[in-house]
Amino acid sequence: MRVLLRRSIVWFLCVALVAGCASISLTGAPSEVRTEVRSPTEAMLQWKTDKDAGEYRVERKDGPDAPFALVGVTGPGASSHLNSGLTPGATYVWRVRACIGDRCSPYSPEISAKMPA
Repeated sequence: MRVLLRRSIVWFLCVALVAGCASISLTGAPSEVRTEVRSPTEAMLQWKTDKDAGEYRVERKDGPDAPFALVGVTGPGASSHLNSGLTPGATYVWRVRACIGDRCSPYSPEISAKMPA
């Protein structure tokens, strides 16, 4: 009986938590994404924030045929990410999305920059 009661309580809590989180929604992809090349090896990405986002995930691809890879995760309210260790003369493409746990907005429009040699 105790095991059954514990399982029922755990199930109830799981359902209650999921239902409570379902009311939180993202309004869309981060907007006004831009990049500022700071040096031959650093670029600063900036975007307009979403008040409900728990974090922002920044992805980058290192060439036209390369896949995107996660290069940074920011905290809530962050509106920028410094991407360093880049190769002088290379062209990079970034995209950003807002997330709450495992739920994420669509990706922002892609933005690219050619690093100075």
